[in-house]
Amino acid sequence: MLTTEAAPATGAGPAFVWTRVVPAPGRTDGTVERAGWLDPYTAGTIAEDALHAGRGARLEFTVPTAFSDWSLRRLRSDFAWLGARGIEVTVRRRASTRD
Repeated sequence: MLTTEAAPATGAGPAFVWTRVVPAPGRTDGTVERAGWLDPYTAGTIAEDALHAGRGARLEFTVPTAFSDWSLRRLRSDFAWLGARGIEVTVRRRASTRD
C-alpha cells in the first residue's frame, strides 16, 4: 500500500489523504468526503464509495504538500482501474502549506 516515503521498502506507515466522491450527473446521492490514513481497508472503502456513485462520478484525492512525485504516481496508478468503470480519478497536492 502507498506510503509517504519514496519507496515501499522503507516500512513507513500509510499516507494521510483527503477524498471526495462526486456522484455522476443526474444521481441524487450526495458527495462523500473522507479524511484518513490510506491503509488497505480505507482504500477499499474509498473505491466502494466511487463505484456506488456510478459511471461518470469523480474521485478526488488531496494529499499533503510534502507528498513525493513517486507517491503521486503510485496513488494514481493504484486507483486507475476505476477509469475502466467510468470514474474519473484526480490526485492533487493540498494548496495550503499547513498539513
